[in-house]
Amino acid sequence: MPYIRETCLYHSGLLTIRDVRCRCPRGHVSGSEQSSASQLIFTRRGFFVCEAAGATMIGSPNHVLIFTQGEEFRAVHPVDGGDECTAIALAEELWEEAVIAPVGMLVGRWRERCRSLALSPQVQLRSAALHAHLRSGSLSDLEAEAAAMELIRSAGVSHLASPETVGRTRSLQARRRVTRAIVHMADHLGSPVTLKDVAAAVHCSPYHLTTLFRDLTGYSLCRYHRQWRLASALADIVSHDLPLGSLAYLHGFSSASHLTNVARSAFGITPRQVRSLGRRRVT
Repeated sequence: MPYIRETCLYHSGLLTIRDVRCRCPRGHVSGSEQSSASQLIFTRRGFFVCEAAGATMIGSPNHVLIFTQGEEFRAVHPVDGGDECTAIALAEELWEEAVIAPVGMLVGRWRERCRSLALSPQVQLRSAALHAHLRSGSLSDLEAEAAAMELIRSAGVSHLASPETVGRTRSLQARRRVTRAIVHMADHLGSPVTLKDVAAAVHCSPYHLTTLFRDLTGYSLCRYHRQWRLASALADIVSHDLPLGSLAYLHGFSSASHLTNVARSAFGITPRQVRSLGRRRVT
């Protein structure tokens, strides 16, 4: 596709890690595609919706998407900006042990279609660090493979809630409302949003939306929006040398100190320490 640019960051007999950048315009819907490998997609920035096997999955920095080889899907980009992702494809001999068995334990049973699991801030930081290290060429083969395996393991351990397990009794209408709420937040990621605004956008009462959102995502609306903004800022902190004040403003934080305080609370380190991740080796 002309909108997609892929760069191989690492390749071995065990796994392949790619930087995937999509610049699809707002409203773009891809044709039916097939996953070229069994892989996990960590979104660093941006937003898209993936439709597969009758399910709607969210591609955002708050989730990892899981595809099996040959999986058919369509990608929908309802907002501007496209997306940037890190894709980790595993050799089939690793897939069952590293992904299917652990995820099956978490969500009750494995289904042969893409899945979306929520991530903690610590896993978002680990994902950003792996991408930064690979871009800088600072990892040996052993370090790259070990870091990727640890990222996959920690993504499963940190899993907060799956829409298919936590919200399986919710109606299709409820799921669509939550998806539309996420689309609305994606469209206003760098701007202040209120619960009243989001609820009005999806034609739902604020109280009812709050309940639906937590049931189906495992997050409160506030936490989801804050963690998403922070993860997007994280990707820019690692990859750009813009002043922290400029990055803070770009991602909806009031100042560099505000961004620093939120990052320290979520990640346990400051943005300046985050920025150094791509400039040193994994320990």
